[in-house]
Amino acid sequence: MKGTPREVFNWKLVFATLSAAMAGSLFGFDTGNIGGIIVLDSFKKTFGLDANGPNAYQAAGLSANIVTTLQAGAVLGALFAYILADRYGRRAILAWGAAVFLFGCALQLVANLEMSGCLYAGRLLAGIATGLTSVVSPMYISENAPKAVRGALATCFNLIILISLSIAFWINYAMSKWSHTSDRQWRIPMGIQMIPGGLLLTGMLFQRETPRYLIIRGCQHEAIHILARLRGLPVDHPFVQSEISEISQSVEEEQKAVAGTSRRSLLKEMFVIPRNRRRLIFAAILQVYQQMTGTNAINYYAPSIFASVGVSSTTATLFTTGLYGIVKVVTTLLYVLFIVDNVGRRRPLITGALIQAVCLLYLAVFVKIAHPGNDGISAGGYVGIVAIYIYAFGWSFGWSVVPWVVPSEIFPNRIRALAISIVYALQWLLNFAITRATPYMMLNMGAWAAYLLFSLFTFLSAAWAFACFPELKGRSIESMDVLFQESLMTMRKRAYENSAVSVASEPEGGHEIEGRHSEKALASVEEEGFVSK
Repeated sequence: MKGTPREVFNWKLVFATLSAAMAGSLFGFDTGNIGGIIVLDSFKKTFGLDANGPNAYQAAGLSANIVTTLQAGAVLGALFAYILADRYGRRAILAWGAAVFLFGCALQLVANLEMSGCLYAGRLLAGIATGLTSVVSPMYISENAPKAVRGALATCFNLIILISLSIAFWINYAMSKWSHTSDRQWRIPMGIQMIPGGLLLTGMLFQRETPRYLIIRGCQHEAIHILARLRGLPVDHPFVQSEISEISQSVEEEQKAVAGTSRRSLLKEMFVIPRNRRRLIFAAILQVYQQMTGTNAINYYAPSIFASVGVSSTTATLFTTGLYGIVKVVTTLLYVLFIVDNVGRRRPLITGALIQAVCLLYLAVFVKIAHPGNDGISAGGYVGIVAIYIYAFGWSFGWSVVPWVVPSEIFPNRIRALAISIVYALQWLLNFAITRATPYMMLNMGAWAAYLLFSLFTFLSAAWAFACFPELKGRSIESMDVLFQESLMTMRKRAYENSAVSVASEPEGGHEIEGRHSEKALASVEEEGFVSK
């Protein structure tokens, strides 16, 4: 923070950051809410999922449909987020996203068995809003943030997701102690998520567009006045003048890179040029392995997951789920504060995956051998609960963040925005697929087989990271181009050969250049935004 005037750290910056970060609660509250709501007796009765309703297979299908409709909408929202944000502005998309989310929540609240279409329509609209805001919110935060605290402020979005996830878990636990026959048991927690949606909408009404977007639109005069207001400094202050000059130069460079091209030609360039195609495949592999660790299966169906290890009552499963939410918040905070800036990309992936895989393997073996039921929790069941919490730690350490950092490091400026938009949409699509399949896996294969499948994929992800994933921290754009000239199978070996040559021939001060690139790449992540669940 050296060289940054203390006036820069003011309440206007905090207010702008928290207003936009509330978008994280749209995703966090729903993720924590819906898995607990669908196991509440009142919800089952309302939508015919109780003992008088469909058989187990049909009930699993209905539950999966209800949960995953939101992710289906999020795929669309994320895919078009960059186009809409560039055309209408970051602030406008966040405000409209909040309004659409509130309307979607209202539809869900009035739904019943005869009006189940309202439930699905509401979740689809809420999903579109969630997909849009999950991309645009980190973008808005980072474009407003000064360099000195950009990384810290960018994490606010992710922390809001986890905090709201944990709060939603505990709300479901509290409501499980409500009367088992009242609709309010599930309508209240579903309605509470309108509060953060309303806070997002209200907050954005008091905010301005980002200086970066205004410069893109040619509004230089307005941009410098808004930047000065955010920094709490006069327009003619050297710090404001220097920052607006840097933003203008960055925008000019990006516009030159894509001058005379259409999105269709950039899309073709991404798939036809081998090194760009390898970049996209590399980023896609990261997203596949991230989802196949099973994290979203646990997030959405946590009560059922805890029930599978012997936690018998609905209230008890929701209580252990609440503790799971707290573990995720605490471990992510520890990662952000003490780990993220001190290690590279490769080691966290390997270590985190191994921790997750071992925990999942234990769950698979225990459930297969012990057949836990409703007779209480055995000693092995308590170990299983602890294993789920340790699993959350492994997730926060490795696969939570790295798959979102890497795309902004490996794609060149010319295709970066389009590529990351595709990667985000793929992530939501995979989220949809895994969440949709989980109830069927639990029912048809058995919980132990589902855990074993996730464990094997997670071990495989560790092996892939060990064999094929080169350390990317500190590499220049030029070295990335050389790196992706190689096949994905031989890239890691050649990466260290190239690195050795580069270091041997590098003039004094070369490492400083590489370090600056690493900082620039991380700043790119913050500008583009990423979601960690």
